[in-house]
Amino acid sequence: MKRPKGVLLVGGTGSRLYPLTTVVNKHLLPVYDKPLVYYSLSTIMLAGAREIAIVTAPPDRRLFAELLGDGRSLGIDLTYVEQPTASGIGDGLARCADFLGRDRCVMVLGDNLFHGAGFGMSLGDVGSDEAAIIFAYTVADPRPYAVIELGHGGEPLQIVEKPELPTSHWVVPGLYFLPPGAASLAARLPLSARGESEITDLNRRYLERGKLEVIRANRGSMWTDVGAPDRLFIASTYVESIARRQGQCIACPEEIAFRRGWIDQAQLAVLGAAAPDSLYGDYLRSIAHRYGGDQ
Repeated sequence: MKRPKGVLLVGGTGSRLYPLTTVVNKHLLPVYDKPLVYYSLSTIMLAGAREIAIVTAPPDRRLFAELLGDGRSLGIDLTYVEQPTASGIGDGLARCADFLGRDRCVMVLGDNLFHGAGFGMSLGDVGSDEAAIIFAYTVADPRPYAVIELGHGGEPLQIVEKPELPTSHWVVPGLYFLPPGAASLAARLPLSARGESEITDLNRRYLERGKLEVIRANRGSMWTDVGAPDRLFIASTYVESIARRQGQCIACPEEIAFRRGWIDQAQLAVLGAAAPDSLYGDYLRSIAHRYGGDQ
């Protein structure tokens, strides 16, 4: 099966993180040792996408371009797509119609952090030319999320956005595998009561057609959206604990590119040398030295 293209959404105002986001896009805020956007970019790369559209507000496009460039240093191809207003996830996807063409895609919300069983290298095996595929993750308080009700066999029964009285503790995180034509379908969605094109409405369209599949996340997996100060702190603490105890860097795009064979040892060493005085640079150099040309 042909690899998917990627869509990474980094728009939004980050109002819940005020005043941290007064002058900085929330996806550029640090989560321990790297910008938040590195985590969602890594998820897309783990899904196998090498052609990736980054959807951003016009004023922030330059900042992301300065940080990530055109992607060639990682063996990927980055395209920047502008979303003039915060009109919802569906609108962001619809603006990628020309970029996606007839290809399926993996779409990730830029403020989502995934790690652990089910959210790792196995993402490259997920995808379908026929169905939309979403994940289900259990949380103690599902009310702030899109809640999905599952049948006895794990099949999706209904999806409700931010219900006051949830019928399930399963919620939908910001990771979606969408079949060809999803952007065109998103462009035809009516606006919700809050004036946005909702991803939940798109998923509901696939559910109504019998074309929605759900993967339940393993108990050992970790997901959080980093949209509020407490979650920013929790995410940073989690990443730091893994790095300190296991010596592993969560969501390192350079390492992912190297292990997938998109860049070689020499290219990885160059990336490490570009950050000579940081722990992150030390980690890149250690990977290049440890594994040599064996990927």
